[in-house]
Amino acid sequence: MGKWSEVAKTLPRREEEPGRFRDQVNELKDGSRTKTLDELAADYRKVRAEKKAHEEVETGINARQMALEALISETFLAENRDGPYYFSDGGRIEVSDQVSVRSGDPEAVTAWAKANGYERFLTMNAKRLEGLTKAALEAGQEIPDGVVVTAYSQVKLAGA
Repeated sequence: MGKWSEVAKTLPRREEEPGRFRDQVNELKDGSRTKTLDELAADYRKVRAEKKAHEEVETGINARQMALEALISETFLAENRDGPYYFSDGGRIEVSDQVSVRSGDPEAVTAWAKANGYERFLTMNAKRLEGLTKAALEAGQEIPDGVVVTAYSQVKLAGA
């Protein structure tokens, strides 16, 4: 079948995580056990087409959500609003400033780590680099060389 087929035959099968989704999957499997391979393949093809259509719709919804979040953020900023927007049902929209950290120049980051005693982190993952950078920002220190820091607003819907 594939490159790993022979090796896979010698390994134990992965245990699926129990839960509501797994229960639903097992129920659907039980309902289709009597189908032939032709029927299963046809059903699979239909489901994949349906999933693709839903993903296209979701992309449009995500774009609308991002546009609304950007406008809400801009409005909060223009109004110098420092508190949430409350709905009559108790729900609220909160806007908070966030910091994004990414490595713009990995070689400069490595040189900075060596120069500042962080050799043990030279296999540093993105989360550790983000943590070190945010700690430096909070302490009023210079950020690591080669790191790009930008700000963005996060819009959250909370409550009812």
